[in-house]
Amino acid sequence: MTIKNLSELASREPLEGFRISERWGRVVEAGYQAVPDVLLFAQSDLRLSSEELNVLLNLLAHWWRPKDAVFPRATTIAERMGVSQRTIQRSIKSLEAKGFISKSRTEDGRPFYDVAPTKERLLPYAEKLLQEKRQLRQLKQMLPRSDQGQSNAGAIDGTER
Repeated sequence: MTIKNLSELASREPLEGFRISERWGRVVEAGYQAVPDVLLFAQSDLRLSSEELNVLLNLLAHWWRPKDAVFPRATTIAERMGVSQRTIQRSIKSLEAKGFISKSRTEDGRPFYDVAPTKERLLPYAEKLLQEKRQLRQLKQMLPRSDQGQSNAGAIDGTER
């Protein structure tokens, strides 16, 4: 099989009715989490280290409803990541200082976390990404019809993989 350009590798099928189970199959039956792409795409701009992002993803895995707090133990996250509990504590402290989470304690001293601030931290980056996508769509519309199927089509409509 000869591939002339990357756009040949991308499906042209519409995404309507698309389900995560079609992409991942049985793997998602064990659970999955919905995370905005902007969290990953803006990781560097957000000044999130790989460990901080991993800790944040672990916290977000327990966030099911907008007003819920999450309360996984640092030891649980440390075991999942294969790092020390102290590493998790440092990452949590940093995430709190950067405004992604807030940490509180119950009357008996157990920690819990509000991860909703993450949404507010991501909003400016999401707005920027949405603006860039709008601009790319406008550029695509300005191209002559015959050029829209060429090798840069994926880059122009944001579907480049």
